[in-house]
Amino acid sequence: MARNPNSISANGNRLPLLPMKDMVLFPGMVVPLMVGRQRSLIAVEEAVATGRPLFLCTQRDASAEEPQREQLYDVGVRADVLQTLRGPDGALKLVVEATERARIRRVIPGPEFDEVQIVPLEVGQEAGADEL
Repeated sequence: MARNPNSISANGNRLPLLPMKDMVLFPGMVVPLMVGRQRSLIAVEEAVATGRPLFLCTQRDASAEEPQREQLYDVGVRADVLQTLRGPDGALKLVVEATERARIRRVIPGPEFDEVQIVPLEVGQEAGADEL
């Protein structure tokens, strides 16, 4: 697996990005997810291989297969990968635990997967309705 050449894995505020369709997570939630998009699969593999969490945020348009920055809500969650299982079709089922809300500071595009630099949100700090 090729690593994102811009990756700084020691920085806990720079994480592999996993855009989600039609789902919003909050800290404390443990949920199963199906991952099938190639860039998302590589992002999950990177997180598992390096022991880093993922950053999960909802797409504004669920039909976008490769969402750009403006198609992502600003607020999402840092999430730990608890379990993975590869299906016969190549899709990956994973179980994640959302641990902390955060806001995207910037998206760092990579050749195989994207990363985000995030800013954690304080408990009780609200996001605007358009940020989710």
